[in-house]
Amino acid sequence: MGDPVRVGLIGVGGMGSEHLRCLLLLRELAQVVAVADVDPAARERAMAKVGPGLSAYEDYRALLGRDDIEAVFISVPEYAHKEVALAAFSAGKDVFLEKPMATNLRDTDEIILAAEQSGRLLQIGLVYRYSRFFRGMKELLKVRGEIPRILMMWCKEHRVSFPPKRWYHFQETTGGAIVEKDCHHFDIFNWMMECRAKRVCAFGGRSVLVPGGDYLSRWPGLEPQLIDYGDNVDHAEIILEYENGSLAHLSLCLCLRPTDHSLGFPLEIGAIGYNGRTMLSDVSQGWIKFKGGHTALEETHDMRDRSDAEANAHAGGMQEHVEFLRCVRTRERPYADGIVGRESMLPAFAAEKSIKEGRIVHIEEILDEGLLPRQPYREPPMPG
Repeated sequence: MGDPVRVGLIGVGGMGSEHLRCLLLLRELAQVVAVADVDPAARERAMAKVGPGLSAYEDYRALLGRDDIEAVFISVPEYAHKEVALAAFSAGKDVFLEKPMATNLRDTDEIILAAEQSGRLLQIGLVYRYSRFFRGMKELLKVRGEIPRILMMWCKEHRVSFPPKRWYHFQETTGGAIVEKDCHHFDIFNWMMECRAKRVCAFGGRSVLVPGGDYLSRWPGLEPQLIDYGDNVDHAEIILEYENGSLAHLSLCLCLRPTDHSLGFPLEIGAIGYNGRTMLSDVSQGWIKFKGGHTALEETHDMRDRSDAEANAHAGGMQEHVEFLRCVRTRERPYADGIVGRESMLPAFAAEKSIKEGRIVHIEEILDEGLLPRQPYREPPMPG
């Protein structure tokens, strides 16, 4: 594949440090030459991991000014995504941009247009599209035909709160908790059903992480802190109707209190087909089970991925880096490109609007807020 891609990381806090971890395990594919972060402690941690030869900057523009850097990983808070991404494209860099792309559709579209105008690559951190688990699910549903046509899907994620950093908890800085968190899950619905949502009905609120509440957040590396501020929802129930008539349901809770103070993020994905067959999966345990239907045959598939365990990353965490670096060299369009990222956010924006205004929201309303011309849903072919 040629020489290792010379990479810079903009933001080396939570997700940025995860990208750094993965890239350091892929030294034959990538050379991390510079990082940028406003937090001196984050810069120092990165320098300790990489060693001599790493440059660290407070201002990301100094990093982008280096001609020897080919690609950048952007892991700053969502409200800064557009500013940094546009600067990166202007500097001629290929971009890996963490999800969600932006806090509103107009900024999302500006990022996509800037990538197209610059001729540079844009990959979005929809990590599940790169996981053996979900690619296996797609294969089982569509190629093997376990559930050739989905009647309904659901996703349940009941977990601890976001980290005790103020920007995580406000609409203005994240676009909303559903935008920040659930674009991942709406992308899974889109991907498996190969269709766009038509309308969304959502209910939710902030009822636990409120003034006078007693939610103490415990995150590794951070001091325990009372979260009694913010205006993002801390729980929500969301119903989606898709253009093909299929239904989906997402249940979100961001205020659990695990008794052991662990940060396990159990994620359950399920589906029922028109053929009467049921799929149930547990992402953290790595299994997918089918039962019922015409054959009534029950099957359980082990979809665990050792590469993810080695990197201590999300499902697909290593593979998304491998494929981005390959795309930089081959100039292939990334699988989770800007359009895929945009589609993952449409239901999230609609759900936030539905909760705020107390009504069903049509996706057409959200599309009216964008800059791109109307196009039908496009599901890219899966790599390999």
